[in-house]
Amino acid sequence: MSFRSEPADENSASSLSELYRRYASWLKGRLSGTYGDAADDLVQETYLRVAPYQQRGTINHPKALLLRIARNIAADQGRHATTAKAHRSGLARTTDRAEADQLDDLITKQMILSLPVEVRDVFVLRRVVGLTCQEVADRTGLTTKAVEWRLSRALIHCASHLER
Repeated sequence: MSFRSEPADENSASSLSELYRRYASWLKGRLSGTYGDAADDLVQETYLRVAPYQQRGTINHPKALLLRIARNIAADQGRHATTAKAHRSGLARTTDRAEADQLDDLITKQMILSLPVEVRDVFVLRRVVGLTCQEVADRTGLTTKAVEWRLSRALIHCASHLER
């Protein structure tokens, strides 16, 4: 399966980390104008979701795929926010949904706990606590590039965990 929007030669990406290095800042720039501060999280979530595509083979048109996934995530989050608002307004949740949420929480906790400690610390500070990459770097004594590298390792690990 291939995804085309650019020539397949120099723009093809053969690994998730290579894909991240090449296009993360480009994607963030594209998303920042529309989504502002949420662009960082959209970029991270995009790479989490692109991993299964990458594992099927080379992504021939990574920019188109990354941008489509990011926009789909943003739309999903908008729908989720609407649903969450309805729940906060007092709408009852069904027992089935509550059980599904508990299962999702358990799977997420297992996935995070299975990360190597140094990667998990960076992942939790960035994705759970909500610190910026620079704030994580300042807090942990790492460089920003080291934080980004560890985040990409965490995303690759999470993607492989979700495929099981």
